[in-house]
Amino acid sequence: MLSKPITIKSLIIKFLKEEYFIVSGAFCFGLLDIFSIILIPIFIGKYYQLAMNTHSARGKIFTSLFGEVNDIYTFLFLFISLLTTKLIFSYFKSLLIGIVSERFSKSLRESLFESQLFTEIKVFEQKKTGNYLLRYSGDLGAITKYLTKGIIGFINDLIFLILTLLFFLSINVQLTLIIVVSFIVLFGVFFLLNQFLKKITAQQRDLKSQNLGFVSARLNALSTIKSLNRETVEVNKYLKKSDKLYNASVSYHKLHSLIDNLSPFFLYLMLIAVLETAYFINHSENSTIDGAQILIFIMMTINIIPVFKRIIKVHLIWQSGDISFQKMLALLNISIEKNKEVINSNIKYPTILFENVTYFKDDKSVLFNNLSFEISKAGIYRINGEQGSGKSTLFKILLGLYKIDLGKIEIGSININEINPSVLRKHITISSDELSLLGDTLFEVVSYSRKEEKRTEVEKILYELGYFTEERNNLDAKIIDGGKNISMSEKKILSLARAFLTNKKLILLDNPFSGLDLQSKKKVIEKIRSEKEKKIILIVSNESIENLTFDGEIVLN
Repeated sequence: MLSKPITIKSLIIKFLKEEYFIVSGAFCFGLLDIFSIILIPIFIGKYYQLAMNTHSARGKIFTSLFGEVNDIYTFLFLFISLLTTKLIFSYFKSLLIGIVSERFSKSLRESLFESQLFTEIKVFEQKKTGNYLLRYSGDLGAITKYLTKGIIGFINDLIFLILTLLFFLSINVQLTLIIVVSFIVLFGVFFLLNQFLKKITAQQRDLKSQNLGFVSARLNALSTIKSLNRETVEVNKYLKKSDKLYNASVSYHKLHSLIDNLSPFFLYLMLIAVLETAYFINHSENSTIDGAQILIFIMMTINIIPVFKRIIKVHLIWQSGDISFQKMLALLNISIEKNKEVINSNIKYPTILFENVTYFKDDKSVLFNNLSFEISKAGIYRINGEQGSGKSTLFKILLGLYKIDLGKIEIGSININEINPSVLRKHITISSDELSLLGDTLFEVVSYSRKEEKRTEVEKILYELGYFTEERNNLDAKIIDGGKNISMSEKKILSLARAFLTNKKLILLDNPFSGLDLQSKKKVIEKIRSEKEKKIILIVSNESIENLTFDGEIVLN
């Protein structure tokens, strides 16, 4: 049964359920902050009445909330208390929204990393590393804003706007209508502008991803670039890509700046219209508004200007977040290694059976066609064939990294399709120049387990393979970026040591002797011969190997 695809909705709902308490807290403190903001203009209106010794028949909001206050010192005490309370509400709102943002980001990057590690290797190989790396930088930032500012912040702002408009209606209908009409017109204008911005934003983000992928690939190939004297060529290529990104970014900033600066311009025009209307109302014969109410109205209008700016710009947050979400969902929903039910995962004795195996390359050309062979006992077996005949691919098939198109493969009399890849790999190990070294020290690179008791075993095998000598035997020696600070032959010996130390029943050795000096080659051969009685060892190598007898040979055409 196929699992449901991950969607924006499912991701957010899952997170809200897991973090209900913190999200609810952030939302509640946001509401309390809204009420305190609304109360501040009411306090200022009350101060106007106390200072001018006036009374408004309709200005009873303050009295209904705090009682009759005619003493200036009592009023100031209440006002300072309100401001202090608002500070507390604002602090906890910001704190909890910050925590929500960090927890959402943490949840996403952990899910993303896990998903990427379980991605089928063939799918992974078809994407540039930069496409994966970008998800941890700009995309996560845009996605967390989608939740915090685009959802929680937007709901709080919308509630504030509705409450403010209701409050305005209680003061004056005409002024309220001016604000409502202004809002409707502004929403329409900015909605259209944001549609154009969305296209430019998507183009800019794609170019950023391509640039990052290019930089990642070239830095990983820095030695090659220098050896071939291609620094200038690659810089020129990058300059062209950088120019494209720059032009797209300038187009983005032109429209974004227009939207950013039009909103305050229109909003202050709205404020002028409100002030002008209030002036005429106040100076008409049938005036229904007094000075305190006008002051409150102006203060509230000023308060809603930044809120309305945020509401207008929230569409940008949604657009940016949606683009990032779609890119991340494409990775979270990517094809992963299936966890099949295991009929029998206990491989008691190492045997290998290939029966009419056919495998197609990405371009649909045939690599293996009806390949059949059987290995039924422990020993050393050679896989031979010309370059491009599929020797390394054969190893990836045995490891469950690649799936065959036709035929049957059995490991230990169990069909490989009925074994979880992770279970299969508990019985198989490999040494190959294609595989990076993992770990920051010699000990971590060679030992799968980080337990201290493993150190003795690691030391022993490094002595056996000639990596350690009496003068050089530090297990805590640093290994930088998968072995940038050691030679290729040293990397190969560490890879071989890692494979032999696992004590697995099937050992795959991809060109184990290439690049080794004569002494190191002899020690590797001795180690291989010592393992042949109890394990199947498959060796890919076209070179002649003295002092190593093969128990069989598989030739790939």
